[in-house]
Amino acid sequence: MRKTVLTLAVVAASLVPGAARAVVTPGSSLILAGPGATLTTYAGVVFVEAGTGVEFVNLDIDQHDVLSYGTRPPDDPAPFCANYPSGNCPLFRTDLIGLAQVDPVEGVEDLPTGVYDFFCSFHDWMQATLVVV
Repeated sequence: MRKTVLTLAVVAASLVPGAARAVVTPGSSLILAGPGATLTTYAGVVFVEAGTGVEFVNLDIDQHDVLSYGTRPPDDPAPFCANYPSGNCPLFRTDLIGLAQVDPVEGVEDLPTGVYDFFCSFHDWMQATLVVV
């Protein structure tokens, strides 16, 4: 499956003039917004081993991001929390990215084992689940 996702990302990137080229880290866990994700949402449930990272791949023509429903404590030192009002920093997040782009999911490597729901802040009906094992 990962080989297929990587192939799709490379093909999609090659079709978009001037688009940033998708580069997926080999062996990484992926959150995928496939073609038509605005209507169909993210691809499946994502499993990741505790302490490791996840990358978000967007293969849809619309821009998407990943944002956890859960939030960090107000005094959390995560670097990305500086961009959020106190008490509203998500457990994990990405930037808003376009077609054939890849972005690391910030904060996942800090999560304890558990089940975490997330959504696209631009299309809030797009929802999925991250399972940390």
